[in-house]
Amino acid sequence: MGGIIFDLKPERTKKGSKYEPILEGFLSGSHDIVKVEAENKNANNLRGYSTKIIEPGGLEGVVKASVVNGRLYLERIGQSNEIN
Repeated sequence: MGGIIFDLKPERTKKGSKYEPILEGFLSGSHDIVKVEAENKNANNLRGYSTKIIEPGGLEGVVKASVVNGRLYLERIGQSNEIN
């Protein structure tokens, strides 16, 4: 029987969310609360994206995402500085 001929080509895979750097920046900073602004993004949608990173990353007791008056705020509520 004949062998299989193949070629392996590296592919760029999407790692993480494009919103992870927002949380990483907040956690590595010294502020306890920050307002997050993103051009052409609704604050409620941003909170949803943030929550999808916070919960699986084990950051539920560390950072909280809240929308107040149509603005997204990240608040430090515990101690940690990295996303799992």
